[in-house]
Amino acid sequence: MQKQNIRSLIEQAEAGDVAAQTLLGTLFQEGDGIERSPPDAMYWWQRAAYNGHSGAQAMLGVGYHIGNVVEKDIVQAAQWIMRSARQGNELGVVYWDSLSKELTEDQYQEALKYARRPLASVDDGPLE
Repeated sequence: MQKQNIRSLIEQAEAGDVAAQTLLGTLFQEGDGIERSPPDAMYWWQRAAYNGHSGAQAMLGVGYHIGNVVEKDIVQAAQWIMRSARQGNELGVVYWDSLSKELTEDQYQEALKYARRPLASVDDGPLE
C-alpha cells in the first residue's frame, strides 16, 4: 500500500472508522506498506473490536490465544472469538471450533459471561 493511502487510512482509523481500524491492524501485522508492528496491530484491532467489528474481534481473540504480543489469555481469546462467531465471521466460527476444545468448563463459563456483556461494560484495559 502506498504511503499516501496509509496516511489516509490512519486518519480514517483515528476518526473511528472500524473498517479502517481493522485494515490498519492487518497492515501492521503483515508489514504491508508500513513497518511491521504486532503491538500496533493489536491496538487497532482492539479499537475496532470494542466497536463491534467481527473481523477485528476474531483477530484480537487469535492474538490473546497465541500470546506473542499480549499475555496469553484463553478466556479473553474465547470471549472475543465467541463475539466474532456470533456475528457469523468465518474466521471466528472456524477458530471457535478449535479453541472451544481447549477450554475447561470454568474457562468456558467465564468467557461466556464476558461475551454476553455489552461491549461498553467489558474493559480488559488498553494494550501497551
